[in-house]
Amino acid sequence: MLETPCSNRLCDLLVVAQADALNQEACDLYQRGDFVNALMVCEKSISIDPTNSETQNTMGNIYRSLSEFQLALRSYQTAISCDPSSATPYVNIANLYLEQGDLRRAEEFHVKALELEESLPSLMSLAYVYRQLHDFVKAADVCHRAFNVGGAQGNTLDPLVTLGLIFCEMGDPSKAIPVYKRVISTYPDRQEGYIGLSHALQQTGTGAQAYATFLHFINKFPEAVTAPVRDRAGCLCLHEHRFAEAIEHLKLAIELDPTYAPAHNNLGTAYRALGNLPDAVASYLQAVKLDPNYADPYSNLGNVLKHGGDYRKALQYYTKALQLNPSFFDAHMNVGHLYKDHSRLEKALVHYTRALDIDPASTDAFATLFYTELCVGQWDSWQSRSHTLRNLIGDQLRRVSFNRMAPLPSVQPFHALAMPLDDTQVREISRAYGLRCQAGVDAMGLDLGFRFDHLLNSETIRIGYVSADFGDHPMAHTQMVSVFGLHDRCRVSVYCYALNPSDGSAMRGRVEADSDGFRDLSAMTDVEAARAIHGDGIHVLVNLNGYTRGTRNEICAMRPAPVIASMLGFPSTTGAPFIDYLVTDRAASPPDLGYLYSENLVFLPQSYFVTDHRQAHADLFTDEELQGACERRGEARAEMRRVYGIPVDAFVFACFNQVYKFDPASFTRWVRIVMANERRNAVLVLLRFPPEAEARLRAFAMSLGLEAERLIFLDTAPKAEHIRRGLMVDVFLDTWHCNGHTTVADILWAGVPVVTMPANTMASRVATSMLEFMGMGELVATSPEKFVEIANHLCRDSAYYTSIRSHLTAARLGPGLFDTAGWVRAWERAADLMVQQWRLGGRPVTFEVE
Repeated sequence: MLETPCSNRLCDLLVVAQADALNQEACDLYQRGDFVNALMVCEKSISIDPTNSETQNTMGNIYRSLSEFQLALRSYQTAISCDPSSATPYVNIANLYLEQGDLRRAEEFHVKALELEESLPSLMSLAYVYRQLHDFVKAADVCHRAFNVGGAQGNTLDPLVTLGLIFCEMGDPSKAIPVYKRVISTYPDRQEGYIGLSHALQQTGTGAQAYATFLHFINKFPEAVTAPVRDRAGCLCLHEHRFAEAIEHLKLAIELDPTYAPAHNNLGTAYRALGNLPDAVASYLQAVKLDPNYADPYSNLGNVLKHGGDYRKALQYYTKALQLNPSFFDAHMNVGHLYKDHSRLEKALVHYTRALDIDPASTDAFATLFYTELCVGQWDSWQSRSHTLRNLIGDQLRRVSFNRMAPLPSVQPFHALAMPLDDTQVREISRAYGLRCQAGVDAMGLDLGFRFDHLLNSETIRIGYVSADFGDHPMAHTQMVSVFGLHDRCRVSVYCYALNPSDGSAMRGRVEADSDGFRDLSAMTDVEAARAIHGDGIHVLVNLNGYTRGTRNEICAMRPAPVIASMLGFPSTTGAPFIDYLVTDRAASPPDLGYLYSENLVFLPQSYFVTDHRQAHADLFTDEELQGACERRGEARAEMRRVYGIPVDAFVFACFNQVYKFDPASFTRWVRIVMANERRNAVLVLLRFPPEAEARLRAFAMSLGLEAERLIFLDTAPKAEHIRRGLMVDVFLDTWHCNGHTTVADILWAGVPVVTMPANTMASRVATSMLEFMGMGELVATSPEKFVEIANHLCRDSAYYTSIRSHLTAARLGPGLFDTAGWVRAWERAADLMVQQWRLGGRPVTFEVE
């Protein structure tokens, strides 16, 4: 019997219906996880209708769940051949590639799917792919398309939330803020807008607003408040230094879930910030107990132990953290800091480099690695990396200028002195740290009640010196140790406040003996220390540390004295609102560069850089030795050169500064100077300071053409030996960006000519100050070319050399750099003028001491 066309169509419809029914059955089995039976039903459906695209898709989904990538791909491709107009198999292939980590193929198939059908899920998936590719511009464009599609469907939530997240990920959280505000206004009963807005606000540095927004979220959605939510609130408080509130939130998190380890870890951090180390350790240990594979508390325990001086145990905890999480950025940075603090610089470099690999966008890692490389003379890509550093620090400074609680610059003020930064950046870094210190004190809400009325009519002035270096430190044994005893007790009473415990050294004993009052503040809190200083009735409190190691500027920020001055320890502005004066001189801080300082400048009539050589090292040289050195002769000089492996007849250029002060520009000039004076058998002598720098500096010098034997390295030496080495040095070549300080004073005590080239910063003008006040301004270069010219002139003109060195040798015993008693008299006049200004009710002013 012949079949009619109608009967053929009816049969086709029955086949399709039967295949669709089987596909639905397969889908039901698939949803229940019965993959084997689902596959069997799919195969039966395909045997009935091999062209059924939906069944091929279902089979692909089953294979995908079974991790059968190739079989799934084949099924999806068959689905496309069955129905090229369907977007579904393209989406499925895109997701399959996404699971395999092949982002580019995922992008390709999502784009093809969207050409067929612009659906919201597919657009959101493509946006996710672009986010993973860090192509945030395309991701944002796709979100805008998704917003238009979603708008037609009455669903713009996902596109808006994702767009805000993209702006945060691309480092532009300020654009995310209005997006999240729109989410809140459109979907006020959804949590995503509040959470996203809080995150964006925190990224912009407006932490207080971020916390307020998150607190609003907690109050509006109490049913959503879980342990992680309270933990997040605690972390926001930690960032804002609201430690008491942080503890409240974190304790509530633990009440909600006592087993939530991150809350215990963050509680430990809050306790540590308040100085409660026992509870901090207990919290960290509880976090470890709850989750032995949680790396963060191990790293934090390492920090506590490092702070307590147990470096070996600290390293063990850091190592454990890295074993658990080899890509743990903070742990690598912490290990690097530990190694760097103990002069194991090669190991430090390894961990800083790894940290930067983990987070290439981290300014902290970049700046710390840069400085550590500076310490060992590693100058790869110097110009480009210096430019990058300035840009990164500039960005950080801009953020801090808008929000005082934004993260501090990654370069610390002391390190900034030697790094290739702009002059104003050096100033602003100090200012950021000074303002943060004051903000931290203000946040304590203390009412210390310090009054100074009783000091208005006292006959003598009480000067208090605060330092972490009262002991075996250059500040004591090269600069200040005689100052305290040389003060005129008819005019001044001297109080010394040690931030460091006694090291048992003779220097510490001398400071204690020469003080009218001496206090060890090392075991006191900042508040206790400030109260002790106030109780002593100090008129002028002198900060001898600035931002050097061991400083506790919070004490000065509490203003326990009516006048506070910075002197000696930190050769730059502190940028701190609580420092009234900086003691300097016109050579170190020319008045026309006053814009680089936040303090009022006090210009002494001699170098601000006080020395103690005339008292402490008077017997290191005989007159005969010094006279012989002026004429480049003498047996002591020759024997010393033989001992150190230096040719007796060589013209010795030297620099005994630490290598972190070197830079490729100045070092290249030094090498060129030595090479240009080969006929004088010129050599360059440096210190292994640190030893890790020797190979790098040798390689750099040899790349410029210097013969290996003309670059000589010496080990560092005890102080007396170090100063006596000046006998064998002919000319000292100073570093440019950050001069030698005590090192230059030491070499000048031996009568050695120092060639220097000042820039604008105080740290680059210290040697200029010393030379000017020894009557040797002609050794101060005004350009790199002049620097070379002066050095060559000293090397090639024997009569000129002898006259210069003879002048320096004689100047050692006259007024000027080494006249400690004269310096003390000038400083006493300065202190008296400071106090007079205060007693008259005037604000601190810049002035010059006659």
